[in-house]
Amino acid sequence: MAPDFAAHEAGFAAALHRLGAEPAALYHLDTTRPENPARGR
Repeated sequence: MAPDFAAHEAGFAAALHRLGAEPAALYHLDTTRPENPARGR
């Protein structure tokens, strides 16, 4: 996982907002425990 993934995800959400588009469903992986990654929304 890229170390700046969260910043990329936030940039995507900001671009959609700036363009006036509907918010996208963004998912984030919690990789603090690589043996059991958790998906959040």
